[in-house]
Amino acid sequence: MILITCLPVGQATTELTPFRKVIGVDPSAKMIEQAKQNISAGLPNQIEYVQSPAESLPFIADQSVDMIISGRP
Repeated sequence: MILITCLPVGQATTELTPFRKVIGVDPSAKMIEQAKQNISAGLPNQIEYVQSPAESLPFIADQSVDMIISGRP
């Protein structure tokens, strides 16, 4: 699962639990830090944070993502 903008991480912890790995992507280091602080105790090992714009995700292999959630309207 990929979260575009890390804002939803703290708000969507129930939805994240079925996934082995979650990548939170945000262009802002401040938003990534805020997401790390807001995450519940049960998920920290399955979430990786990457500072990157949503338009460029070269660290994601083709056909390796089951779901993408975007926190931007």
